[in-house]
Amino acid sequence: MPKKPSYEELKRKVDLLDRAVRENARVEADLREELEKLRALYQAAVSQSDDLLRESEERFRFMVETTGDVIYRLHYDTMRYDYLSPGIQKLTGYPPEEIMDSGFSRLVTRIDLPGKEDVDPEVLVRDRHEGKTGEYRGDYLIVTRTGERKWLRDHSFPWYDESGRLVGSVGILSDVSEYREAEALVRLRTADLEESEEKYRTIVENVPLVVYRIRPTGELLFINQFVEEIIGYGPAEILREPALWSRAIYDEDRSRVADLRKKALLDGREFIAEYRVVHKNGSIVHVMDHAIPTRTPDGRVNTLDGIIMDVTGRVKLQEQLIRSEGIKTISEVSARLAHEIRNPLVSAGGFARRLLSSMPPSDPNRDKVEIIVKEVSRLEGILRMILNYIQPIELELSPVDPKSLVETALRGIETDLREKAVAIRATLLPGLPRIAVDELQMKQVLKSLLKKALSQMVPGDTLTISSALEEDVIELLVRYPVRNLSPEDVDHFFYPFTTSKMDYPAADLPMSKIIVHKHGGEIEVSQESPGLIAIRISLPVRWRPFRMEGH
Repeated sequence: MPKKPSYEELKRKVDLLDRAVRENARVEADLREELEKLRALYQAAVSQSDDLLRESEERFRFMVETTGDVIYRLHYDTMRYDYLSPGIQKLTGYPPEEIMDSGFSRLVTRIDLPGKEDVDPEVLVRDRHEGKTGEYRGDYLIVTRTGERKWLRDHSFPWYDESGRLVGSVGILSDVSEYREAEALVRLRTADLEESEEKYRTIVENVPLVVYRIRPTGELLFINQFVEEIIGYGPAEILREPALWSRAIYDEDRSRVADLRKKALLDGREFIAEYRVVHKNGSIVHVMDHAIPTRTPDGRVNTLDGIIMDVTGRVKLQEQLIRSEGIKTISEVSARLAHEIRNPLVSAGGFARRLLSSMPPSDPNRDKVEIIVKEVSRLEGILRMILNYIQPIELELSPVDPKSLVETALRGIETDLREKAVAIRATLLPGLPRIAVDELQMKQVLKSLLKKALSQMVPGDTLTISSALEEDVIELLVRYPVRNLSPEDVDHFFYPFTTSKMDYPAADLPMSKIIVHKHGGEIEVSQESPGLIAIRISLPVRWRPFRMEGH
């Protein structure tokens, strides 16, 4: 049986318990006080958080309602909006509730995506159902309640739930009508600019002028395709080797043109010069160069923009006019001279012939009278040639094949060829354009020239004749060898008044030159190499009549 505690032990335990109770009461009071403090702090924090949340909500609502943009959240399963900011009514004229009920897609008439235009709406729905989601941008053309057409830009991001499943999208709709109108205007103006630039380029590339631009340093910046017609080199060749541009200028004109162009660049003055250039094929082309300097805002010469015109035709026409005036003067003098000579010459010739016919063969003076008759006859021949030379020429033009024309002339001298034992080598192009000529007179021209050639050749020689088409001109070229050929022989080839004995072709040569000129053509005689003479006849395909006074 356990021993009962003593009075002192019981009293000690009671005191301990009483002390513990009092201690716990004090701790409980302290804990209650701390709890009240914490509760007060919590209430204050909650109140502050609510205030901040309300302030944030108010700020967000203010931003949403005043920016003009529309914030939305779209559920993909129903394809309906569960939130639309109030700005949708300003953009579309429909309140958010009506859009949520009837849908936004009914307002859309066109969808443009980056790099794609007028996209089918089903494409967007299919992409979303197939999980092809991500940041999205698109422009919608809508019709508002009032019938106004607007462009809205949609910029959205995927919306996922807590489990990571795609629920829909959250985005912003913005009015970009002004931007799209400006964009369309830029495209239109760009297209107009490109069209204008293409027209300018077409004009520059096809105008029958050389168009160029050079820097003050002389560097060639641009030159159009027509330069190939003038000097035979294309723009690419000249830009690759600019020296071709300056080397093409005729030697005697090069320094003058360079000085004038340099002065125009230094002084900023207009540049005008007429000079000659040498074509790649060796022909001489007369050109008119006209350039105007352009300046920078501070007044310095920036470039020299110019055009070059082929004036060869005008120069030749001037030469023809000068020649025409000379021929007119010669004709007037010749006509007067022939008239003054004819009467006394006829009288002297008639008297000499009568005197000769009355003299017996044994008369010692008969030889002297025969010389008089012979020289009078030669003078009468010269006089007839002068009279023919100054007589007006009438042409009866008809279209003639150049090849047939030459072949007919060659057949007309077959007998002379056999007698002279001279060979003919003809290279006549078939299918050349017909030329408008007086066939009879032009055949006579060719026969006279060919007979003249035969008279200067020896047996075994070869005469070559060829034809070619150069632009709008038919060229006939006759070449043959001549012994002891001097420059004077070439210069006086058509000279009618010679002291040597004249045969038929020589007397007809001046008329040959006149007839060719009357047809608007040219005839030139040159010494191509020692002992080789060349006759070049140029006749226009489209006849250009050139009227000379008195012819």
